[in-house]
Amino acid sequence: LNIVGHSRVLRVPFRSTKAINRAAHSLIEADESLRSQDDRPQPDLEAEGLQDGPLPLLLTSSSEANETAWIHDHLQSLLAEGFAPQHIAILCHNRWHLKKWEAWSKRGVYVQHFDRMKGLEFQAVIIPHLQSAFAAPLDPDNVAMIRRKLFTAMTRARYALALTCAGTLPTPLIPLIDYVQQQTITPHAGD
Repeated sequence: LNIVGHSRVLRVPFRSTKAINRAAHSLIEADESLRSQDDRPQPDLEAEGLQDGPLPLLLTSSSEANETAWIHDHLQSLLAEGFAPQHIAILCHNRWHLKKWEAWSKRGVYVQHFDRMKGLEFQAVIIPHLQSAFAAPLDPDNVAMIRRKLFTAMTRARYALALTCAGTLPTPLIPLIDYVQQQTITPHAGD
């Protein structure tokens, strides 16, 4: 196609709410290599028309079993609130996590690895297992790559976002704390 005209950089991130965008952009701002990229437009997070919404949830738990149980309960709550299964996504940083959520995939929830989410959007997104997102020792290039992918995963959520972690929150995710509602997942009976 022979198209002539002006290009325009879109600075208003209308896909997600202000709260989700602020949390996601906190990861970019905390990373020198991502923050200083020449082709990155500075987003306008105060633009009129940008949707309000709840703060993203950042949940920590003492065990992966508690984390998993909370996610199952949260998915049930989302369905009870009227979210359609096809408007909910579980986005995992490791492919081996996908099998854990297979039953939800069969129920219509989009369950996929970070590499298969570009261009998609959902009303609600859950990003589980963040305890294993960053390998030690923390290599700056790997941290930047994971933060960038996590940014993309977070901004797939139009309205509701939950991030979960069993154990201690990885250091590269500390910038999120000022932009999320933190909760500790209480142990289920028998734990």
